[in-house]
Amino acid sequence: MHGDTVYLFNLTITDRAQDVFLETQEVIAKTGCRLWKSGQEKSKMIPATIYLMGIIQNPAMNKKWSTWLCSMARPNCICIGNVNTEEDALAQITVTATK
Repeated sequence: MHGDTVYLFNLTITDRAQDVFLETQEVIAKTGCRLWKSGQEKSKMIPATIYLMGIIQNPAMNKKWSTWLCSMARPNCICIGNVNTEEDALAQITVTATK
């Protein structure tokens, strides 16, 4: 955290046996929890970067991401595929949020 800005980097999962949909679900839960603990909320996210081990996994990840955001205004988001994610996770998320 720096001033009113929160930076969450490289959030990944703990159970590597899950598919990308379940990994995204777990990482989103961690993101929401960390935002809440820092006094922020998902509607205050500015950019989000999602790293996927394979871009072919984008539809499954995007389904969960879109469901989590519901009908709120979407933050700027980029999805990068075919990345060597941390500890071979299928999905990894980085967000910035501000008050």
